[in-house]
Amino acid sequence: MVWKARSIAFGCFLAIKILAWMDASQVPQQVQQQQQQQQEQALAEARIWKFLSDEAYLTGMDVPLLKMYGACPTEDGRHFCILMELCSGGTLDDAMSSATTTTTITATTTSLSSSSSSSEVEEKAAALAHSMARALHFCHVRGVLHLDVKPENILFPTAECRRTWRGARLADFGLAQLFPRGRTHVILKGGSSCKGTCGYMAPEVITHGAYSPAADAWSLGAVLLQALTGFLPPHNPH
Repeated sequence: MVWKARSIAFGCFLAIKILAWMDASQVPQQVQQQQQQQQEQALAEARIWKFLSDEAYLTGMDVPLLKMYGACPTEDGRHFCILMELCSGGTLDDAMSSATTTTTITATTTSLSSSSSSSEVEEKAAALAHSMARALHFCHVRGVLHLDVKPENILFPTAECRRTWRGARLADFGLAQLFPRGRTHVILKGGSSCKGTCGYMAPEVITHGAYSPAADAWSLGAVLLQALTGFLPPHNPH
């Protein structure tokens, strides 16, 4: 759950993502194990996200990543809070949906608005591609794979940004993984051998569980294809 909050120290509004944990002494062992995995994933997300945010700050670069200011558990240990930049313009998914006059409900597609000219859509998509390519390049050169590039994880700071698709921010590092230097790809072991969202995962991810910067680039390409045509790439793992 994400809340809007006001910083007393800085006098500005922030977003706080709050994760709630159940009392471990009052739940079955299986639930305890699942909750422990969720806690470890939340901590891993916070570490990677904070690392990238600090890198952007220290280099003085205006990186199109959602800024993360810090994370901490509550005193009772029942909640874990992540403080981040507030984006009031909604997501790319919201923007594409609001531009739709005739919606075709299928497993993967939504038709684009007939009122938007192709040149306007292409201009928006070009601005989006530039921002997201910069964000992914920033992550990749620092050894981080996002692994879940999709419209729901692309946010706009303001309503004007949402209208033009400029100034987008890449968010949600819940599935992010470190990528060792010198490797061409990594294959995740155990129960995490397939990470991502169906429709946006690269073919090599689906067939072999192989991840690389190219997989993130493929996911971005799927997003842009959907933004331009209303369709996702055909799903054919074979």
